[in-house]
Amino acid sequence: MQLPSSNLLVTRTSACTSNFFKYRSDINKSRHNAGSCVFAVTFSFENDVLSSYTLPTDRLYHMESSLWLLHSGERVRIGLIEPATDLAGWFVDFVPRSVGQTIYKGRTCATLESDVWVGPVKAPCGGEIVEVNDVLFEKPELINESPYEQGWLMMLRPIDWGLDQVDLLPPDKAQLILNERAS
Repeated sequence: MQLPSSNLLVTRTSACTSNFFKYRSDINKSRHNAGSCVFAVTFSFENDVLSSYTLPTDRLYHMESSLWLLHSGERVRIGLIEPATDLAGWFVDFVPRSVGQTIYKGRTCATLESDVWVGPVKAPCGGEIVEVNDVLFEKPELINESPYEQGWLMMLRPIDWGLDQVDLLPPDKAQLILNERAS
């Protein structure tokens, strides 16, 4: 999932309302199609909004996908960074790939749907899915409410963690990128 910086095509499969934006946004209804709405969405934030986020220092980050990774032993826990959860709106559905499946870096490992966004979560590293956060099937809003603790998405057993972590950022560099986006 990428932080939207300009127009983003968003497909909604539920009611055509737009009152769930957490921050100021401009919405242009571009098409209505058999019960679903397609919106062109432009998010605009005040500089102090993005710069007010502080990323946890115990994780690595894949900022192109707005994901955090927490490596522990032979497993990597994956979740969305808080600014991404706020930009996407309240999550209403979580559809991960199945436990036991091998996914490859950059390929879809889950699909998320929020009030204003539907899209894939691209795997920041390759590996076998060893656990998904089953709680999110009943309470996907935990992704918004607790993105770094209870709202994690899945755990992987990496294929080649040494190679994959080369593309990940330590917290200080990820924070700099977040702060640059705010300026």
